Amino acid sequence: MSLSLFIASGNRGKVTELGQLCGAYFEQILCQQDLLGTREVAETGSTLFANARLKCDGFAHLLPRSTFILADDSGLFIDALGGRPGVYSKRYAGAQGTDQQVMAKILAEMAGLPWEQRGAVMRCVLAVRDHRGRKHCFEGSCPVWIPEQPRGTQGFSLDPILQPRGATQTFAQMSAREKSHYDHRGRAIAAFIAALEQWRQRGYL
Repeated sequence: MSLSLFIASGNRGKVTELGQLCGAYFEQILCQQDLLGTREVAETGSTLFANARLKCDGFAHLLPRSTFILADDSGLFIDALGGRPGVYSKRYAGAQGTDQQVMAKILAEMAGLPWEQRGAVMRCVLAVRDHRGRKHCFEGSCPVWIPEQPRGTQGFSLDPILQPRGATQTFAQMSAREKSHYDHRGRAIAAFIAALEQWRQRGYL
C-alpha cells in the first residue's frame, strides 16, 4: 500500500529529522510548506498532548483521509524553575520570540545555579491520525542538564542548551545519529515506528 505522511510543522529542521526517522514507511512525506496558504495552528492547549492534537486535527480537512497526519509538541521542564517553561517553551520569550531569545531568558533565570541544580526533562508528545482516521498518541522524554552557555550549531530549537544526562555534548554538538540515541522526539518517533511495524505485520497498512 502506498502511504503518505503529512508532518504538521513549518519547522524545516524538525520535518527533516522526522522524515529521516520514519521515511522508510511512506512513499511521500509532506509538510506545511507543501500546502500553500496554510497558517500555523494556534497552540492554545494547556498540555503537550492537547497542542499536538490541535495541530493534528487542524490540518485534517486539507488532506485526503488516507494520509497519515503527525503532529508533535515538546516542552522543557526545568526543576529549578518549578517546571517552567514547560508547555509554553516555544513562546517563553513572547509570541514573536526567537529560539535564541528563549534560550537567553532561560539562562538568565538560571544564572548562578550550580550544576547539580541545572537538571530538566525534555518531553515530546506525538499525535497521529492514521490512514483510516484512527487517532494515536506516542510519548518520549529525555533528562538533560542546562549548561551555562549555548554550545554547538547543529539541530534546531533549544538544542544548544540541552545536554542529555550521561553525555558530554549538547544536542547541537551531536550528529543526527548521536542525537537520536537520547532525543525525546526520537524516542517518541521510535514508539511510532514500532507501532507502524506491528501494523504492517498485521496487515493494517
